[in-house]
Amino acid sequence: MSSPKKQRAALDWLQEVAAPDAWRSASPLMADEGLAVAARLRDGAPADEAPEVWLSGPRARLRLPLRDVLVDRLDESLTWLIGWLEGRWPRGKLRVSLPLGPGGSDHMGLAIRAPMPPPRLLLSQGPLPLPRESVAHFRQFHRATGTAHLVAGGFEARGAVVTALSASWRVPAGRLEEVLATWPVPLPNLDVLSTLAPESLVEITARYAPAPLETLQLTLPEPRGRRPLVMVNPEGLVASHSLVPIRAAAPGRR
Repeated sequence: MSSPKKQRAALDWLQEVAAPDAWRSASPLMADEGLAVAARLRDGAPADEAPEVWLSGPRARLRLPLRDVLVDRLDESLTWLIGWLEGRWPRGKLRVSLPLGPGGSDHMGLAIRAPMPPPRLLLSQGPLPLPRESVAHFRQFHRATGTAHLVAGGFEARGAVVTALSASWRVPAGRLEEVLATWPVPLPNLDVLSTLAPESLVEITARYAPAPLETLQLTLPEPRGRRPLVMVNPEGLVASHSLVPIRAAAPGRR
């Protein structure tokens, strides 16, 4: 993690490029040094393009300020979603994703990161019930991953509407092409993939809205901290981003 001076500079840059209303709603969480902060940057983007910011930390620390952010960005009628999501995953940390660009002030994502079996309620009951075809698709893909657990699950919302549910799995890089073929999307031709050891774990995130969206996100391991995020659909590579750590949770404040 970078020095405090570099962290401060990065946070100042985020505030500078963020849309004022988007920053205002995010600032209560950004100010909490007990939360980890990372920025999702589009590769090749202009220096003044506002990223999406990811904040993560313990539930108890996030719960009350998160309600305020949710009400500010979305709609008060959706505050029950925090308890609903926590009930599906009784352990794990919360992760909030907040777009900082123009139009981002009415949009957010919320996920819990913890190894849990695919919960049936997440699929069939809740803010965005999935039709039978989507449930069958989800179960088929889960079997293809060969894993017993999800590593994360959550939702995205805009205004007063839940727009998508998300689920993430980790699979060995050596099985990635086989697993992606069941979506089906091609394995992107990226130099970073060719350097991964077969046992390296790649995180795959799928979204349902409520039909399965074509695009998958691949989060690749990166020992230097800056993690590549690759978006692929049946046509191939859609976009590439980097998840850049900005601030670790301060010791004693987690």
